[in-house]
Amino acid sequence: LTINQLEEITDRLTTSSRRKIFENFKRLSTVDFTMENIWMITMYILKHSKDYYDEQLLTFYNDLTNPQNIVKYKSNQRVFRLNKYRPDRFDEEVSHFVLNYRIVTQKTCDTDWYGNIRENNCGFKNHNTYLADYVHDIITIAKNLGFMASRNFDTPKSFNSKTYVYYEDKPNKPFMEYKVFKNGNVHIKFDIEFMKALNVEAGRLCGWLNSPQEASEEFPTEMKENLDKYFKVQYDCLSCNNQNLLGLLK
Repeated sequence: LTINQLEEITDRLTTSSRRKIFENFKRLSTVDFTMENIWMITMYILKHSKDYYDEQLLTFYNDLTNPQNIVKYKSNQRVFRLNKYRPDRFDEEVSHFVLNYRIVTQKTCDTDWYGNIRENNCGFKNHNTYLADYVHDIITIAKNLGFMASRNFDTPKSFNSKTYVYYEDKPNKPFMEYKVFKNGNVHIKFDIEFMKALNVEAGRLCGWLNSPQEASEEFPTEMKENLDKYFKVQYDCLSCNNQNLLGLLK
């Protein structure tokens, strides 16, 4: 599909979002390949892309939500019950929290994000394909929040080795540092400014925050400064130059 060549669109949608939106066009496989039809499809994506941005950001945010990674809002006095069978999971839906900039996460082969990294199941070599997709999706989320992380990155050469993703305009500044382990864990250290932006936008979308001032009052000390610049910052395809975008088709 020609739409796959439009980087302004594909770079803003995660793997799962692109899969969903392109599913809508499967039935159009016999439609004539004309500029008019391509224009109509592109306009549809531009019109509905914002829905996918919000959904994919919250999916990513919720996916990282576990007891190791969160700090409750200062006003949140609720007790979160842990699952007695899975101490790395909550036994209820939790709310009004921020994600730390140091993250521990785990995946399995049957998820949408990346494959199991246990050496005896998928092997490290096979894992790198899944991991690359996962990192690409993180970069997509970052770019939509205004953080220009580079897609030119290396995947780990071995377990327990530090690997970095840098900024496009600051090639010596890490956007994220991560390690993968044989037990299935991935340890990530994000740029704290990115996590500020992610927490502010997720809190706003969830209805937990109505202003930057509320965020400053609720967030931990290390994340409470300069939050006003991250309120409602998520990228919108409709704000880009559509004529230049569609010019890529010619």
